[in-house]
Amino acid sequence: MNKKRIRSQAPVTCQCQPPAVERPPSILRQVQCPGCGKFFRTNRHVDYCFNCAP
Repeated sequence: MNKKRIRSQAPVTCQCQPPAVERPPSILRQVQCPGCGKFFRTNRHVDYCFNCAP
């Protein structure tokens, strides 16, 4: 008997066309905490991290 080996192939996406659905821009912004200097991403209007928040 001659058995064939079946290989699983990863899906191929064409790079010559834009994606079907455009991703919306991120609502997160990167800020630096004025209290401790840590960089983090947030969607809040306060620039302090959770550890330094008043």
